[in-house]
Amino acid sequence: MVVKSTAEITNFKIKILEKALKSIFILFIIVCFSCKSDKTELIVANEVIQTEGEELAKIHCVRCHSFPEPSVMPKRYWKEVLPYMGFHLGKAPKGKTLSDFKNEVVKKRLDESGLFPSEAMISDYEWQSIIDYYDKNSPENLPVEQELSLYPETDVFEHEVLPWKTFGGGLTYLNYSNNSYQVGFNTDKGASYYGKIHSSGTPLKSYQLNYPLVDVTSKDGVELLLSMGRMYNVDEPTGSISLLKDSPKPFIDNLQRPVDFVLDDFNNDGIADFLVSEFGKYLGGINVYTNNGQLVKTNLHPKSGAVDFVIRDINNDGLKDFYVLIAQEDESI
Repeated sequence: MVVKSTAEITNFKIKILEKALKSIFILFIIVCFSCKSDKTELIVANEVIQTEGEELAKIHCVRCHSFPEPSVMPKRYWKEVLPYMGFHLGKAPKGKTLSDFKNEVVKKRLDESGLFPSEAMISDYEWQSIIDYYDKNSPENLPVEQELSLYPETDVFEHEVLPWKTFGGGLTYLNYSNNSYQVGFNTDKGASYYGKIHSSGTPLKSYQLNYPLVDVTSKDGVELLLSMGRMYNVDEPTGSISLLKDSPKPFIDNLQRPVDFVLDDFNNDGIADFLVSEFGKYLGGINVYTNNGQLVKTNLHPKSGAVDFVIRDINNDGLKDFYVLIAQEDESI
């Protein structure tokens, strides 16, 4: 999170005041000496709104993410998005509350996080200036992009349909290894499974899970299964890593909607560690779980949105490093 100091914000407000006073003086001169005062007043007033709104957005919106230009969305979307952004600045719309707060577990975690301040961080005038800036500078519609063919003609790949399907919520995981498919899937009754299917489409084995499967890896003949937890986008830590022998056995739980994990020795102690991307929603992070007789969690990145790891020894010091793709508020690599 980029946090501006109190002094920086105070200096900015002084600059805004100076600009406003300058604009008022200009308007006074125009009213006194120009026969086209009405038109010019409107131009100057709009310029003040433009400057204030843009500068305020560049201070407050970047607390959570990179500065969004008004052109990235049409007006109707900004009118839906901005009221919810107000929650992050203590400017909740009247009569509205986040649906997340209806879940007592999630409400407690979000209250403790301080992500949604109970008191306003900006004035009504400043917040309205930001809203007006996006409303006045966003397009009615975005340009129509050309649709891509789902199956483009190419000599490199062939399209083949696996003669197997699930009659439910669809696939959550898919991999191919040793002449068989590994799939995570949900049924129409909401149950989650890990299944193995022969390349011919014949089911081989299946194991029921508590929550949807999103990744599988193996170590010394034991499969490790990563379950996201509740598929619904909510900050309830119900994700887990299970060990699969005869049946799945929980190993690490209370994960925040994890989507990727790597099993490797990151500290060169001869024992495998777990690097986990806990995507979350508002809450999440990148965590390493080390096991030296007792499982210890170390947080490497405190924000939500981690998606995928690539492991390398980047600085050639003999220790494993990693690249990570991050979405949500902190979009980066």
